[in-house]
Amino acid sequence: MFGGSSKASAKHTPTSSGGKKTGTIRYFNYKKGYGFIESKQMETDVFVHVKDLESRVRKGDTVRFSIVEEPKGPRATQVEVV
Repeated sequence: MFGGSSKASAKHTPTSSGGKKTGTIRYFNYKKGYGFIESKQMETDVFVHVKDLESRVRKGDTVRFSIVEEPKGPRATQVEVV
């Protein structure tokens, strides 16, 4: 193969899943750059990347966020502490 990997050619466009949700930071590790939000509005915990945080969060914080559906599952975006 010349100049790239098969992963690079399999691009996926994330889609958003309507409206803001609320939840609680279940886990967040700034050294690793990610964590998870627990929400009664979702069937599973939601992955959150540090780049999607509006401000610093801690375990137990209540947050409001939007959802983007990705191949590995839902990802929280526009995460803000309430």
